[in-house]
Amino acid sequence: MTSAQQILLDFFVLVAQREKGCLAGLSAWQSFRVDEQGWTFALPDLFAYLQKGYPDFLELDYKQFRQLLFDAPVNALVKQHGAELFIADNQQNVDRSCYQLRWLI
Repeated sequence: MTSAQQILLDFFVLVAQREKGCLAGLSAWQSFRVDEQGWTFALPDLFAYLQKGYPDFLELDYKQFRQLLFDAPVNALVKQHGAELFIADNQQNVDRSCYQLRWLI
């Protein structure tokens, strides 16, 4: 597992666990929405956010990031922490669609 993939998994666990510092950072990011139900985002915005906060992501281009994300067991991992990921607004294109991590507990 690469360090970027581990960072990505750890990041999603923090969001699934509603870690206050992580959620504050997400709430401050203009293109994200965080509310009592969950966190809504688009993949290009997530990539930009991770590049700003985690230097390992500066070494990746967007296509590599997407592949890293799709190869990672994010869905299974967040379910272990009481959350789920789903497409909140399907635009028939992964880069234009919006996704939500919804808290179940």
